[in-house]
Formats: sequence, C-alpha cells, structure tokens
Amino acid sequence: GLITNLFDQRVLGGEGAYVAKLPLEELLQLVAHHFDLPAELLRQRKRSRPVAEARSVLCYFAVREMGLSGELVGRMLNISRAAVSYSVSCGEV
Repeated sequence: GLITNLFDQRVLGGEGAYVAKLPLEELLQLVAHHFDLPAELLRQRKRSRPVAEARSVLCYFAVREMGLSGELVGRMLNISRAAVSYSVSCGEV
C-alpha cells in the first residue's frame, strides 16, 4: 500500500535505517515529498483532501511507528492532540 511503499523506498531501503530513528522534521519532509506537497502546507490548517491524507500518514508513522506523543506531533502540525488521534486512525488504512 501507500504507506509501505513510502517507507520501503525512502527509509527501509538503502542503509537499513528504521522509521523510529527518523527525526520528526525529516518524516515531515519525506511525507510531503511523497505526496508532492510543500512541507509547510502540512503545518497549515488546510483541509483539502491531499493535505489531510498526507497529514494522516505523517501522524500514523509519528505516533504508531516512532512512538511520539500526539501532543508533540500536534504542536508541529498546528493541530490538536484529538486531531492527531483522528489522523492516526485515518492513516492506518
């Protein structure tokens, strides 16, 4: 799927880096690049479908794979912790 392809190509390939070791800012850049969006767009309160989808993938990996708090991720993306939780569940699909 989309999520597996993103991280197989950019993270898991090459030198065997793990998602958990990525800095959050680098994860943001990878996801934005994959969705062909400016990274800053993910930090804005835009709700267009491409931005919401990218943000969901970012939240899923940051919280579920990297073990970061929803509060930390929310601060970076300028969204609430509840919005991060919702995005994590959307990003699982």
